[in-house]
Amino acid sequence: MNKVYKLIATLILFSSVLFVAHENPADAEPQPKAKNFTVYVNGRMARFSSTLDKVGAALDENGVIYNKKQMFPKASATLIDGTKIFLLARGEKFEFEELSIADSPIEYVDEPTLEYGNFNVVEKGVPGLDKVIYKIDINGNKKELGRIHKIEPSRTLVQRGTKDCIMTEEGLKHYKKKFIANVSAYTIEDGNGDGVTSIGMVPYEGVVAVDPTFIPYKSKLFIPGYGLAIAGDTGGAIIDNCIDLFMYDRDRAWEWGRRHIEVYLLDDK
Repeated sequence: MNKVYKLIATLILFSSVLFVAHENPADAEPQPKAKNFTVYVNGRMARFSSTLDKVGAALDENGVIYNKKQMFPKASATLIDGTKIFLLARGEKFEFEELSIADSPIEYVDEPTLEYGNFNVVEKGVPGLDKVIYKIDINGNKKELGRIHKIEPSRTLVQRGTKDCIMTEEGLKHYKKKFIANVSAYTIEDGNGDGVTSIGMVPYEGVVAVDPTFIPYKSKLFIPGYGLAIAGDTGGAIIDNCIDLFMYDRDRAWEWGRRHIEVYLLDDK
């Protein structure tokens, strides 16, 4: 019988050892995280850290001598990471002021249902606010010690009207109308031989030939696959919605061929 009792006791002890050995580390008490803070006194600064929750207790832990009536924030204030603590000498006092800082930043979002040139405030932001801390010395001289952000500026969200707009290489452009055009390409060799367009422009990529009764000269256009363009030339075969694109390279012109694409007549503004 004694052997049975000894065996049971041994098994219980062995089980206890296994339980302790396999105890989950995650069940252990989490260690408090140290918070960094800075102390300013007599024009100097020093950095400390503490796991304690109150300003006064953190100063005591680090051996910093202070007068509860000559400090900001109060000793009873909660210590957070990044806290700034200001200590005064005898005869000095604090003065506080709240100042607006940066205006509310504006964030624009494009709204294709809103008329071009119109804006709609969706969310009104607020400017930032700082608490400025001054020291007044025994002679009445005032000196700024530091600032604490009380309110960070928040954005103002504004819808920007982009109705009848098209994205180009220069950003959004407003157009008066869009139409399907019969678009071909030409080079300097296909011109009239004198090196200028019908209205006296030196051709460059971006100059296109149009029917001026359909698209007035000097009109600005956006042609997908070609880019922004100006109506600066014409030709005998350019009638109605036909457009001929000037290109430097003949191979590119041949590659372009003839395309029926949507073209945008831009607002000149």
